[in-house]
Amino acid sequence: MSNHALGLVQPIYNPDLTTGEWFLHDTRIMKPFIYMVETPPSGLITRDDPRDPHVWNNKEYLHGAEATVAASCTLPHLSQRNTVA
Repeated sequence: MSNHALGLVQPIYNPDLTTGEWFLHDTRIMKPFIYMVETPPSGLITRDDPRDPHVWNNKEYLHGAEATVAASCTLPHLSQRNTVA
């Protein structure tokens, strides 16, 4: 007798979920989430010039990156939230 469901589910542990809560996502044909990158990160942007007004007034340096991304759900019925009673 063979297991027809072997390899159908791949568990992924997420430590940010509360105890007793878990999600099941069907990813065989269509992905339940979509992540679109419109503009990839262009590199590190720094404001560390002592003559910069922000650095002079607030006495802090700023570092960051600029990018444009979006995330969304495709079809909500592909995911199911479960809780253990």
